[in-house]
Amino acid sequence: MSIPTDLFIDGEYRKPAGGQRTPLVNPATEETFAEVAAAEVKELDAAAQSAHAIWEKQWRDLAPGKRADILFNVARVLREHGEEIARLETLHIGKPISDARDEASLGARVFEYYAGAIGKFCGQTIPVARGGFDFTLRQPMGLK
Repeated sequence: MSIPTDLFIDGEYRKPAGGQRTPLVNPATEETFAEVAAAEVKELDAAAQSAHAIWEKQWRDLAPGKRADILFNVARVLREHGEEIARLETLHIGKPISDARDEASLGARVFEYYAGAIGKFCGQTIPVARGGFDFTLRQPMGLK
């Protein structure tokens, strides 16, 4: 089973600037099964800035139907790789495979829930004095 071990920033995998790696140890066997990149503060900042920029440039103004399609697709991919995700979780945490399978499935269900909720959440109109109204519009605020 192969897992990515480098940093994923701005849509691409990168080696860590400091070259630091963190071992992932199977608690059942105490064996290292992977060594993953350890990010420095500047790399964490770059990842957050990149995520915020993509939110501003694309996600924020994406049509709700397109957002739902993307989230449903994430759920589909999680389901397709559920067994692999469960095995990695078992290696990393040491939990029974049945629990790990339940959690992998839960991840897909969470994305499906929010994909379905996109078309259900909307603002409220509240009557106020003199025929006016207050309108609440729910919009994502980004990463900050």
